[in-house]
Amino acid sequence: MLEHMTTQVLGKFPEYGDIVRRASCGDPVRKEHVKAIAPMCTKDGFLGINRVPFDVLCDLAKYVGVYRPYYAIMPKNISAPRIRTALLEHYRTLRQDDQLLRNEGVSDLSHDELMKANLARGMRWTESDDALLQQLEWWLDIGQDPKIPYNTLFWIKPTANSLRKTMQHLTVESRRDLLGISNLPESVRESLERVVDQVSQQRETPATSTAFDADAIAEAVTKQKEAAKAAGDELEEADVVQNIAAHLTEDAIADLFKEIEAVHGKVRVSEVIEYLATDIHYSSHVVSNVFDALDMPSGSALMTPSMLRSVAARCRVKSAPKAKPTPAASSTTKKDSSK
Repeated sequence: MLEHMTTQVLGKFPEYGDIVRRASCGDPVRKEHVKAIAPMCTKDGFLGINRVPFDVLCDLAKYVGVYRPYYAIMPKNISAPRIRTALLEHYRTLRQDDQLLRNEGVSDLSHDELMKANLARGMRWTESDDALLQQLEWWLDIGQDPKIPYNTLFWIKPTANSLRKTMQHLTVESRRDLLGISNLPESVRESLERVVDQVSQQRETPATSTAFDADAIAEAVTKQKEAAKAAGDELEEADVVQNIAAHLTEDAIADLFKEIEAVHGKVRVSEVIEYLATDIHYSSHVVSNVFDALDMPSGSALMTPSMLRSVAARCRVKSAPKAKPTPAASSTTKKDSSK
């Protein structure tokens, strides 16, 4: 995600774009690559916290874990300063931890400690101890360089190995966990498991063999993940339509409006989506997609009970089983067409 955001901002700067492409393609990213991006991350640079577009600022906050759902319903002139403050506080906390690591040294850290330290900084944590140590040392070295804004490390992170080599280091079980196979539908999981098995066999195949090309496998993994996400989204949205239809009775609609009015005063579409998502145990993102598909107003637009009744009615129509023509009806149609 960060690579995509960076590409948006750096579209006019090909010399920086090459480094972004290296990171997004899974190539190793060295200290010099991170340092090269540094001029863009100064206070007045295009990747400075105070200069990135609001949507990119939100994505960065989500990426480092400081974004809060209520930012979405605030005016930008209120939420933007709060997001920037949260990001800067996150940076400050992490820099303090960096200093502790420098003071205590990292050479004696256990494998689990190295994993946690890399994971906390958004770097690859599924590596050998040597690679984890190298990445962490690079981060600590770059982080104390006065010529490099700390913000730089949150756009482009050092990585010791290529993504292909990282995958080859993992056990089959680790690769399955990394791809999230255990949480996918059976049919999708079987397909991805075949890809994982190919990666395993590629590890065991002599280097001179071309039976399993690692780049082709990486591409297959990407395609399978995209197909799985699309299939999962479609299934989830079909399921949530049924749940909305079943949940939004007249009493439930009245209760929902009373609850929102008691807290917020006015009832807005974004608040209805958040509260409804909680009630039916789905993400607000999926519920929002359903509202969008029904051409409902979005964001801060006001909502009325009649509008929500319309949502409920249309969801009932969408979730109703399709009626099959009866034999008698089919027979009548044929007679009519023969006249």
